[in-house]
Amino acid sequence: MWTDNIILKFILYLVVVVSVSMMPEILMAQPYYYFFKPTTDRGEADIHRVNLRTGVSDLFLPNAGRILQVFWNSDQTKLFVQNRSVLDIIDANNPSETKRLLDPVDWVQDVLDAPQINRVFVSIAPEDIDYENSNTIIFNRTTYEPVDTLPQFLSYNKPFFSADQRKVYKLIPNSTGLYFRTIDAFSGVTFQERRYGNLGPFPFAPSLSDGRNARALIKFHELHNPDPANYLSFEHQHYVVCDPELGVTYQPIPFPWRSQGRLSSSAQYIILEQVNFDRTKESVEYRPGIVYVFDAMTGKIMQRLSLPPEGNILIFENYPEMLYYYIPETQQSISVNVTTVMPTAVLLDTLIALKHQAVSKGWFIDRKEKDEDDEEEDGSIVKQLDKRLDKAQKELVKGDSAKARKELRKFIKKVEELYKESQDHEKKHEEDKIILTSEGYALLKYNAEYLIDRLQKKGEKKDDDKDKD
Repeated sequence: MWTDNIILKFILYLVVVVSVSMMPEILMAQPYYYFFKPTTDRGEADIHRVNLRTGVSDLFLPNAGRILQVFWNSDQTKLFVQNRSVLDIIDANNPSETKRLLDPVDWVQDVLDAPQINRVFVSIAPEDIDYENSNTIIFNRTTYEPVDTLPQFLSYNKPFFSADQRKVYKLIPNSTGLYFRTIDAFSGVTFQERRYGNLGPFPFAPSLSDGRNARALIKFHELHNPDPANYLSFEHQHYVVCDPELGVTYQPIPFPWRSQGRLSSSAQYIILEQVNFDRTKESVEYRPGIVYVFDAMTGKIMQRLSLPPEGNILIFENYPEMLYYYIPETQQSISVNVTTVMPTAVLLDTLIALKHQAVSKGWFIDRKEKDEDDEEEDGSIVKQLDKRLDKAQKELVKGDSAKARKELRKFIKKVEELYKESQDHEKKHEEDKIILTSEGYALLKYNAEYLIDRLQKKGEKKDDDKDKD
């Protein structure tokens, strides 16, 4: 019965999210996704598009040639299509209106649109992606005539614009801290790199996951992993947003799963998607549809979404607070308003469901154990943890978030004890005695911590004594 209630609550929540995201007042244009399908064994292809708001697809441009890549500008009025060794620009409202932009061209690395300064930046590199020999050709956004060519201007590491688009920022690989280089978008003049925040040193250089609207989403690992042979594990992986324009670094978020991170178009929200590694898949990657949304400045969880697997997260500049989850196989599209705050009660129900999911998947093996609150009762570990979550739920209903946090901390403490015990057995090759796997540990501990963080009152210290056991 409890499972049915949780599923019903979550379905109702998704209905609210989708309904809000479909409200006419926030629709500024149709969100389209363009893709191409080969029509012959020689590689000729048609270009198709899907209206992500309605799910309706149509044939945008038949017999488009031997298509390698398709890009579009920020308002989706123009398409940039690499057709073998040429780059064409196509009017989205009139596909027959085509202009040859570059001929010949090796490989288009990226197309960055800068409407505020009336420029489009096209990064070109040899087919072997030789960044040292890459060039960025700058076009007038009105006439699409070339204005300038700057060597290695964009190249690697996903550079991004300042808020006024007059500067470009690049993350500099450095294991001692977060360093950015600033480049003038008109002249290509590079300014001295500068460190932002006090994060670091790191076991290896952090990487840029996304950059939008003068903010960078950076992935890094903490240095204190005790096992040198395992320092690349996801256990100590974090994401953080840095704003080099304001010179600030916001609250880091632990995220111990193989993942892909993005910023919303406004860069106010972080979107983290689990990406599993599966050798049985042709692409070796499997996207289970588990997506988290966090506030970029506070790091607090906004939503945890369980979507159909193998979808693509699409973000558009003309939909600043939306993400579209598109499943190519079915052409289904789910729209999510990233500003929506999932109710705390739903997050707690989700944690309860995740605990039972860990048991059903074999990540958490139950056993008999004395209840630490009642020595006379000989229950099970699962039931003990259920009690903690039930108590937290009752305290939430009463409006006592401090007591709810206390129960959740006891829940985490027990999970950590079980995982440490399981690791000891694993080192001794006593697999039959493992109670909690690394998957189960991450699932339970970090989702509980996200919930505790959500319950934390503004201005309240995270290690407040009154919350301690």
